[in-house]
Amino acid sequence: GLDKNYEELAHFTSEVNTVQPARTRGQMLGKPAVVWAKHGNGTALATVVHAELSIGDRSVDTPNLLKLLKGFLDVAAPR
Repeated sequence: GLDKNYEELAHFTSEVNTVQPARTRGQMLGKPAVVWAKHGNGTALATVVHAELSIGDRSVDTPNLLKLLKGFLDVAAPR
């Protein structure tokens, strides 16, 4: 199998594509949405989720966006 040098922090639990749902149905379910890994002296975080898009269309869920960002900080810069 493929060696994982990263840790999965969140997974997709629902369909995410509203543009072409019939073409992509089921492809993301259970797949990693947020991962992190040590890199050099730091930490790398990667997310498939485009939280910034909700700012542009004014649908931003500020409390949950702030929780997401705090979670990133907790992983990247633990106290």
